[in-house]
Amino acid sequence: MDTLGSLLIMQGDRERGQRLVADAAKRAPGDLGIQLNYAKVLADQGRKGEAKQLLQGIVERAGDAPVAVSAKAALDAL
Repeated sequence: MDTLGSLLIMQGDRERGQRLVADAAKRAPGDLGIQLNYAKVLADQGRKGEAKQLLQGIVERAGDAPVAVSAKAALDAL
């Protein structure tokens, strides 16, 4: 669902794509890649405080994993 949601967002179907990414994030709270995509959705919706909190959690949990670098970059972009 996360991948489909991301593709829909890229193709312009933002509302449906955002719903799918949000649903995927709820179903897979331990998948940091999905959580990163959800944080980007939150930021895009203007929910920057929630996005920042989620991104900070990803950075803390990811350690040296590549997703931590992406989460830090997303934090810097907020």
